[in-house]
Amino acid sequence: MKINKKALIIWLGIIIFPYVCWLLMQIVEWGLIPLFAEIVYFIPISWIGEPFFKYSSDIGGYITTNNGRIFGVFIYSIIYWVFIFIIKRKPFGENR
Repeated sequence: MKINKKALIIWLGIIIFPYVCWLLMQIVEWGLIPLFAEIVYFIPISWIGEPFFKYSSDIGGYITTNNGRIFGVFIYSIIYWVFIFIIKRKPFGENR
């Protein structure tokens, strides 16, 4: 199975996005825009809770911790590569 360049670029985007949001919130201090983007990015797995996500009553949702960013990138990477493998695989009985 050969992986194309487009698949690798999308995967790098999946890996880098939460850290770009964190940098914009912490260093550049943009505030709500990257916070909202990060919350939307982690909604599917934020139900896991502590220690990956901390509930904040100020915003009414879960804020991602550093462990949550690592865990989220790991889970999304696994889902992405399984999806790519399923799409790229040839059906049974087809000559390879």
